[in-house]
Amino acid sequence: DAARYGYALALDNNYEFQRAEDNLQILIKKNPTELLYKIALAEVKMDEKNPQDALIIYQPLYQTHPNYYPLMIEYGDCLIANKQYEPAEKLFRSYLNNHDDDTISYIYLAEAFSGRGQLADAYLARARAFALEHEWQRAILQLEQAKKLPHLSENMRAILDAKIKEFKGNYIQERKE
Repeated sequence: DAARYGYALALDNNYEFQRAEDNLQILIKKNPTELLYKIALAEVKMDEKNPQDALIIYQPLYQTHPNYYPLMIEYGDCLIANKQYEPAEKLFRSYLNNHDDDTISYIYLAEAFSGRGQLADAYLARARAFALEHEWQRAILQLEQAKKLPHLSENMRAILDAKIKEFKGNYIQERKE
């Protein structure tokens, strides 16, 4: 089974999607409870630019395995690919409530915000991702770009200003060390 799984992944990497799907379907038929095979099948669907079919696979998997991080990330990516930005935003916000140090989730959250037209929030989420990587200048640049957006609320402007000040302080502190 491991060889067939590896072979299916190699086929997917070589854009031989149907052959990859066929091999994964064989594995799923033999091992219907094996999560990795189903996730791989959904990934093949995403790779062949068929996010609707991938979503059909991911939704029930996520409902039964909501705490499996790789599945959560792939499911969120699939929601975004299907332009289901609000559910993607909720998914990543919920995860970040308990794991606020996850760069990848902030990047996907930014995509969800952007898809919903919430550009200031998208810039802020990307800034947080950069800050987690200690890329202070890039984080500050995101926040400064957000401040240039028209129709910013006073509350958002205050949040951006506070984050810029915080990140500049962090940048100066790290340069001293």
